[in-house]
Amino acid sequence: MSTESQNSTGQNWLYTLISLVAIVLSLIFAPAWCWLPLPFFLTYLVMALKGI
Repeated sequence: MSTESQNSTGQNWLYTLISLVAIVLSLIFAPAWCWLPLPFFLTYLVMALKGI
């Protein structure tokens, strides 16, 4: 159970970083669409911090 929890947390941090990169790239190339990756970023951030 502990290994699964650690693996899930690591996966959530990875998805958080990927979403952050998507936000930065969208701000650079398509600023009007920068809001699109925000829900993914915030959801995975909260899950990585074990808020959900």
